[in-house]
Amino acid sequence: GQPLLLEDARGGIVVLGSGDARRIPDGYDRQLAREEFVDVVRKMAGIAKRYDITIAMENLNRGETNFGNSLAEVVGLVREVNHPRFRATADIYHMLREEEPPGSIVQAGKYLVHCHIAENRDRARPGKNGEDFRPYFKAMWSIGYKGLIMMECGWTDPATEAGPALAYLQGQLDEAYR
Repeated sequence: GQPLLLEDARGGIVVLGSGDARRIPDGYDRQLAREEFVDVVRKMAGIAKRYDITIAMENLNRGETNFGNSLAEVVGLVREVNHPRFRATADIYHMLREEEPPGSIVQAGKYLVHCHIAENRDRARPGKNGEDFRPYFKAMWSIGYKGLIMMECGWTDPATEAGPALAYLQGQLDEAYR
């Protein structure tokens, strides 16, 4: 395949996950790392604006990185960067791993522009283990979230699993968004 160019993503969302790239090295000053991160992301957001792209930082659990481990921390960074092209992705799988409550979604409010989801156990597709996402969906409803929810999970056979996973999520979304 050909490389993705910024022009190809025009008008879209680019998720900033990159756990290893944003890991703070042992012994490195955390406050300095935060300041450097904010400075770099402000520059990235300026470039994103030129291409009509929004960068949405994803919360990742402590097993994947040591920086941005909660949606609350990510939203704090979004506020600090203070640029309309830098926003938040709520990854409900990582929220579950970190035992972060749905209230963090409410606190994210207008900064939330994207969502990832998977079940806590085995990062499984929605419905495989019966995870109840409704509290998180209710929090999303309470802030008027209408963005995408991407299933970022493990698949054995997407052709047969995607339909039931979507139906499972749709059922819980319907209940939460009533």
